[in-house]
Amino acid sequence: MAPSVSHRIDLNSALADADIVSVISLAQREAVCCAFFSFAIEIRADRLVLAIEVPNDAVEILDRLDHSTAR
Repeated sequence: MAPSVSHRIDLNSALADADIVSVISLAQREAVCCAFFSFAIEIRADRLVLAIEVPNDAVEILDRLDHSTAR
């Protein structure tokens, strides 16, 4: 059995004007909807980063999310 590999994207620009409470709320809502997602909020001096990880079998969902936030 192959080890489970996760894939990650970091949402930076989509959160440019977001406050931390909004980012936490978004992550909580998505975690309820999609339990296979993993969320981490990174606090940097100039921005918040929402890191999202998924297992191999959910990479397509992550790719769609990445493309939709790149607009």
